[in-house]
Amino acid sequence: MSITQILRQRETANTPEDAKEPWYIRGEPEIYSDAGATQSHASVIRQSTRETLNNITYTPLRTVSSVIEVILNWWIGEVHEVYEDYFTARMVDVDGEQSIAEFDIVEVRSEDQDRIEVGATFTFAITRQDRRDGRRCLSEIEFLEPYQWTVQDEERPIRLLHEHFPESTDLDS
Repeated sequence: MSITQILRQRETANTPEDAKEPWYIRGEPEIYSDAGATQSHASVIRQSTRETLNNITYTPLRTVSSVIEVILNWWIGEVHEVYEDYFTARMVDVDGEQSIAEFDIVEVRSEDQDRIEVGATFTFAITRQDRRDGRRCLSEIEFLEPYQWTVQDEERPIRLLHEHFPESTDLDS
């Protein structure tokens, strides 16, 4: 392996006539065309920079997500009253704060509109989306599937209670 020496212009054996820079790097025959030629420091740096940049792999912009979404608040609601074009609901947010809200029926997805009835549960979320074309605040209402309580649902907590607390057999009633 050869060692590259940095020499001042006056110390180099071969100085090109068109050289304007004070620093030169002695060329190597396997890299440069002339065995005794001296390359300017700037040209060697440009070449090594070009090689380095060619070896960098870039992630295409299509794979980078163009939307950043942040949930600002989230509630679980239960329909309280249903009117012709809107409904009221009791809601609890993630901090346990309770509130009552009114929602237009047209704001609910058409697939969920047949689920709007007293006692139906839903989630309500407000999100902020940062996109390339600007920031948007969105709200979304999603009704949950009604849950049918079964005998197995009643037996499971009792089974878990006996499994974890075998001495509590008097709590079966």
